[in-house]
Amino acid sequence: MRQSLFVALCVIVSVVVLLNLSWEVGKAWTFANMGDMWSLIWLTEEPEAAFAEVDLQDFPAPPYPAAGDTLIEVAGLPATVDNYFSIFTPRTEPGLEVPIRFRSGGEVFETVIVTRSIPFENGLQILILTALRIPIALALLFIAIYGAVRRPGSIPVRYLSLFCLAIGAQVGGGIALAPSYAMFQLPYFITWSVAFLASAQPAAWLALNLHFPVEHSIVNRRRKLVGTVLLAIPVLHFTADRLFFDSRISPLSAPVSIVLISLGFLVLVRNHHKAGSFLEERQTRLMLLGVTPSMVIGLGLTLCVSIATDWFVSIAFITRMYMFILLFFAYLLVPLCIGQAIRRYRLLELEARLRRGTRFFVVNLLLIGVMLGSIYVIAHFVLDSLGVQSRTPTLVVGLVMALGFVPGQRKLRRALESRFYPEKARLRELLRDFLRTSLATADSGSFWEQLEQKLEDGLGTERILPVLRRPGCDQLMVEGIDQAPFREGDELVSRLRTGGHPMLVDELLASGKVEVTGDQRDWLTSSGSAILLPLRTSSGLEGFLALGRKTSEEDYSAEELELLQSLSSQVALVTENLELLEEKIQKERLDQQLEVARSIQERLLPDHSPRTPGLRVEALIRFCLEVAGDYYDVLTLEDGRTVVAIGDVSGKGVGPALLMANLQASLRTTQEIGVELAESVARINRLVYENTPTDMFITFFVMVFDPVNRTVRYVNAGHDWPMLFHADGRMEQLSTGGMVLGVVGDETYSAGEAAFGDGDTLILYTDGVTEAMDQEEKEFGLGRLAEVVRECSDRPPSELLEEIERRVILFHGGDDLYDDFTIIAIRPEEDR
Repeated sequence: MRQSLFVALCVIVSVVVLLNLSWEVGKAWTFANMGDMWSLIWLTEEPEAAFAEVDLQDFPAPPYPAAGDTLIEVAGLPATVDNYFSIFTPRTEPGLEVPIRFRSGGEVFETVIVTRSIPFENGLQILILTALRIPIALALLFIAIYGAVRRPGSIPVRYLSLFCLAIGAQVGGGIALAPSYAMFQLPYFITWSVAFLASAQPAAWLALNLHFPVEHSIVNRRRKLVGTVLLAIPVLHFTADRLFFDSRISPLSAPVSIVLISLGFLVLVRNHHKAGSFLEERQTRLMLLGVTPSMVIGLGLTLCVSIATDWFVSIAFITRMYMFILLFFAYLLVPLCIGQAIRRYRLLELEARLRRGTRFFVVNLLLIGVMLGSIYVIAHFVLDSLGVQSRTPTLVVGLVMALGFVPGQRKLRRALESRFYPEKARLRELLRDFLRTSLATADSGSFWEQLEQKLEDGLGTERILPVLRRPGCDQLMVEGIDQAPFREGDELVSRLRTGGHPMLVDELLASGKVEVTGDQRDWLTSSGSAILLPLRTSSGLEGFLALGRKTSEEDYSAEELELLQSLSSQVALVTENLELLEEKIQKERLDQQLEVARSIQERLLPDHSPRTPGLRVEALIRFCLEVAGDYYDVLTLEDGRTVVAIGDVSGKGVGPALLMANLQASLRTTQEIGVELAESVARINRLVYENTPTDMFITFFVMVFDPVNRTVRYVNAGHDWPMLFHADGRMEQLSTGGMVLGVVGDETYSAGEAAFGDGDTLILYTDGVTEAMDQEEKEFGLGRLAEVVRECSDRPPSELLEEIERRVILFHGGDDLYDDFTIIAIRPEEDR
């Protein structure tokens, strides 16, 4: 219930502040667009008013008043605040002539004021202020509501929300434009509520630091008392201002604000030094960086208005406006830093950016100051003393300085870094030299060892763990150790890939901004990882480096994080090169193995047609890889019979080739010792079944030709059926046999027999012939093969094979066949 009430309070206060902000924006819009006089007058309820500043462009002719003169009448009416705004209203247009009377040196003068549009510089100031106030106020109110909704039970976050509301009210509370400029009127309770909330900002600042990032022990013991005192201070302060001073800023404002803000800073510094973790230390440091500029500038303006009032009033209105613009620029840091502090995520990265931006601002400010000062000295002293009237030398000097601005900026920035961050410069040079020599490194293990040593020497990092992806695997691996609980699709890996920024592990686990699995949390904790550094190249994420804690037990600094981020892309490039080099070495090793296997295979295949009594055998084989899975053999037995075999081993590469060698050896052994053909195939099947993986098999056809009775005895073990073309035109397919080799260990096979006489042609082939496809993915098929054989029946077998090959290539549309291509043509003939 209490949590819901707090959320409702934040929403209601935010609405009130937004209404007041709209009211103030309306006043600024009217002020920038109406016709008015732009001399500054201090208006009161008294019938006379004093000129604070005089803009002579308001007066078309003399007499002209001066600063300090007294305005007596405006358009015949006493110069009270009500009379003034009855004449100069939001509907007043430029060009209106208004008579006035003023007193100067005891004399009374009459003159005319001509209203005009706002001067360009004043209009630009109003535009800048409005453009700054709106996003700052909206961001602060959003953070207040966001913190109340996301972590309603957290006492520190509640006080942070209250502080954001107070700052938001201060930003949206106006810059002293009269209510008469408003486009609509607000109830007094809204403007007073916003004024009270803005005046409570110093107390809210002290309360915040007593509770954030963790509640102070003294506050924890006396929470009610501390809360009552902190609430009573702004109430009493605001009441005193309204009752006794009738002013928004009283003499009490400056002392009270100084005391409260100073106490707040003291407590914040104490919290920073007493932080219980690196995360809390970063939160407090970010608060210091983000809030200090606006607090200091705002306090300075408060002192000027309340204590040095006469001096502040004597400053030109435009100058005072620039002071407010500077204040609001400083306010830009407040929601940025507070928002990150409450999210507890990417704190060190934001700190690094703030420091880098500060260095950039200081360097450019110094250079611009030197450049303008040099031009001024040359223009007003050197040239005048020499009597040179032309300003051309000044322009030349300005141009030369402008050309040297960027190189000078770079050198000055390096000089500042060397002066204030010598460790960073030394470490950058150390890592740059290391990476320059590492681009030619061929051993990944030594590279990571050397990098770990360099980071230990330069940063004091305990260890690094390269967690890298592997080709063809979505699991990331720790280099040289084992698997890590990270996959390509994990949210953490995706954030590293898309974000590309380092992640501090304690922020990652505390913020909940990125989903981390239990195994990943355990791994990050047990490995002692402090930073995850993504390794990204143009081709994607190579992995990440898990950097351990520092041996000094200190936190990583913002400068070190910047350096590591710049280092990551270079390490990623070396990682990619190492991966490519490793792939190249593996490919070369595989190529060597394939070359050896290819030479073995070529020796296994017949290098010429052997003498086959009563038979002419021609074979043609094409490889789609270095080592083929196709096989054929021609063997002449001692009794004059001829054995012809053809097979297709599943798969491609070295494995099928080695299996083919075993197949050939087994076939020759069984045939030479006279084993019957079907039994021979059965023995080979058992051998293949027992010695090969389950996903590897062989289609096989073997035949024995007897030249005496002109018959072919064969066994077909699941191979494409050979086609026997008889001289009388008939075509017979040789299909008798059994299952493919290597699938069933105890398979039995049967032998078939066919007559093979003069004029007959027997075609043995592998599926690379019939399954060759054209552009429309249609197969060459048995029909086209049979057609070619019949058309070329009168040609020698060698020419027949060449024609079949030509037709297949023509049909496929090129000679880049996808499968091994083997074909054998056999014809009976008289014994040579």
